[in-house]
Amino acid sequence: MMVVMVSDDVDIHLLEAYWLFVSSLLRYPRGQPNEEEEEEEEEEEEEEEEEEEEEEEEEEEEEEEEEEEEEEEEEEEEEEEEEEEEEEEEEEEEEEEEEEEEEEEEEEEEEEEEEEEEEEEEEIVKTKIYTVYIMFIGKSSK
Repeated sequence: MMVVMVSDDVDIHLLEAYWLFVSSLLRYPRGQPNEEEEEEEEEEEEEEEEEEEEEEEEEEEEEEEEEEEEEEEEEEEEEEEEEEEEEEEEEEEEEEEEEEEEEEEEEEEEEEEEEEEEEEEEEIVKTKIYTVYIMFIGKSSK
């Protein structure tokens, strides 16, 4: 049995491949491995390839999920913006309605003031007419 210490930055797949190579040299120094070991090595390579494919598929799935989440976030932001715009429009409409109501009230007040002024002028004219009439009657009876 052989123990090997390596640093963290060493690729584990390369180390395994190197270990298989060295162990095969130690077992078969003449470079003639038996069929069982070849089959084992092929199986190990196939397993490694399958693991790599699975990892790639998982990464792709994660990327797709992230993209979907981003799209959902964008849709939510768009909906929020639309809601804000609608609220702003509603506020503007309410403000316009309030302004119109205020204008109508002001117009009504102005009309009432004008009517009051006209009534006062009519009363003044009537008072003058009565005064003149009374004066005329007073002079004619003397």
